[in-house]
Amino acid sequence: MAKQNCTEMNPQRGSMNVCCGIDQPNKERANRDAMPCQLLSFLPQKSLIPHLYFFQFLNTIQFSYPYQTRGVSFCLFSLFRITQSLYLSFCLLFLATFSKVHLLLEDNMANAASGMAVHDDCKLRFLELKAKRNYRFIVFKIEEKIQQVIVEKLGGPEETYDDFSASMPANECRYAVFDFDFTTDENCQKSKIFFISWSPDTSRVRSKMLYASSKDRFRRELDGVQVELQATDPSEMSLDIIKGRAL
Repeated sequence: MAKQNCTEMNPQRGSMNVCCGIDQPNKERANRDAMPCQLLSFLPQKSLIPHLYFFQFLNTIQFSYPYQTRGVSFCLFSLFRITQSLYLSFCLLFLATFSKVHLLLEDNMANAASGMAVHDDCKLRFLELKAKRNYRFIVFKIEEKIQQVIVEKLGGPEETYDDFSASMPANECRYAVFDFDFTTDENCQKSKIFFISWSPDTSRVRSKMLYASSKDRFRRELDGVQVELQATDPSEMSLDIIKGRAL
């Protein structure tokens, strides 16, 4: 017995829908409807509404065709699903790109706020200290005329902590890294790289503000520092304090 086609009016849409006498699997259809909403649940609440309207528009068109119809409706069904996938992929790509741009903008804003750039030689010399141990210490200074951190002095492997302390000016701020060798209580030889921010009380106020605002930005460029120390007086960076922080 042939199945009888029928035509009914949808009062909400004000349009005619064609049915074939075979009910749609409601549970499967509900899962397909909910899938785009679940995948887009990570989007901000304000930006979610346009995406849901878009998917609802596609679902409304594709479900106006019966599942049993072959040919054109099957092609349309596949086309709309592909469109949904491409649209979702575009959203994910946009969010990933936006996140990277946001991080770059934050980095640029930090540089602009401190007004400071880092010379490539600073990172190169630090890598040599960390990997090859070519230096015992490195002293950095901010060249205020060009607003850039540069290398001021390199300490050879044979130099001591006293030589390093003597390299710090009494009335000017500096950054420095020191490769400190020590012996643990278990008689093991170890070393740690110290980052020292030297800001004596007798230095200029403008200089102290500049070094303070640029410290975090410069510190992030030195990947491998293990201990950070702030000093305003020689007693705050004595050898005993260095040993205590290393252990």
